[in-house]
Amino acid sequence: MNSMRTPEMDKLYSEGLAQVRAAEWGAAAEIFTRLREMGANDPEIDKLLAQAQLKVEVARSTMPDGALPPSQSDRSATPIWVAVGLLAFAFAVVIGFVFQPRPVSVAIQAVPTARAEQAAPVSSQPAKPPAIAKTSALLVRMADQEGQTQTTPNIEIILDASGSMLASINDTPKIDIAHASLDSLVQHLPDNTNIALRTYGHRRTADCSDLELVAPMAPLDRAAFMEKVHSVRPQNLARTPMEASIRQAAVDLQSIQNETLLILVSDGDETCDGDPAKAAADLRVSNPNVRLSVIGFDVGNSEWQQRLRAIAEEGGGSYFDAADATQLAAALQDAVQITYRVFDTRGHEVFSGPVGVMAESLPIGEYRIEVGGATPILVEKVQISGKQTTIELRERGGGYVAQILRR
Repeated sequence: MNSMRTPEMDKLYSEGLAQVRAAEWGAAAEIFTRLREMGANDPEIDKLLAQAQLKVEVARSTMPDGALPPSQSDRSATPIWVAVGLLAFAFAVVIGFVFQPRPVSVAIQAVPTARAEQAAPVSSQPAKPPAIAKTSALLVRMADQEGQTQTTPNIEIILDASGSMLASINDTPKIDIAHASLDSLVQHLPDNTNIALRTYGHRRTADCSDLELVAPMAPLDRAAFMEKVHSVRPQNLARTPMEASIRQAAVDLQSIQNETLLILVSDGDETCDGDPAKAAADLRVSNPNVRLSVIGFDVGNSEWQQRLRAIAEEGGGSYFDAADATQLAAALQDAVQITYRVFDTRGHEVFSGPVGVMAESLPIGEYRIEVGGATPILVEKVQISGKQTTIELRERGGGYVAQILRR
């Protein structure tokens, strides 16, 4: 074969040749048909398939209605002149099939053998070939955590407490919506999560130095952490020093070597003449294990949205828009999950979702898997076959290693 062949296709081709040598034409036809469906585009396969299909047709046409096909040992009972004639005719039709641009329909007059006339009647309907799977499933999950989504083990949140967070959405202050959304997030985090909280603008008016690490990184204590969250109340006309907050967060996280997520929740733009996107890029250089995602909460200005998105891009994370309480809670949940993306051989993304969620009905073929995180994992040339393929992730050395399993 000479067309995008794979080890599985080579194996099927060898099996097909073996069936041809054994004169098992039905089995050979099924194998070569499967190769064609898998994308094998080879004149030799077309020729062998045509030959096998013709042999099957000849065998069926030489039987009377309701008769069993002759067994291998019974074929010698066919008169020699009949065998020679059929073989000559078959050779001529195969040659014609190879050079014809369209399929040729052939009808052959039945020449029953003495043995076939004595066979017991059976159904004249040919058996249907077994269905060949054209799609399969892929699951990327953490080892020993099948069916569970996986979150980043270390999380620090920068919560905007500038004066604009005193505004309301549907009669509820935005800061209260943020508190409730963080409470929902914390309740769903795994018990082994480490978490920290930083904020700005909750103590002084018009002061760009009003930065505070409210809760240093520590093992998750839900009640204690939420008490710290509820202590954050914006001051009227408080500023938005995002660059300074990101640079302070880099100091908070400098001693942590494992995978870490920094989430900035803000409802507006930098107001202290800073460059938060540059701070995000510097953070990635100083600590590649940290990625920065941004949630724009009720940001109506498109230019502000673009600048917030740029912070996430420079920080190696994702940007989320949230217009209300429901969307903010969902954005926080999505932000902390480790996700994976599936790309086909042309580089097109065909699936994206959280680790622990299955990608179903992927066409049979080869894929590249990218598992998100501060340092993304790339798993190249993953063959998706008729069985489910599972990629297990295990923590090692501050990152993850992948192992491919099949069922």
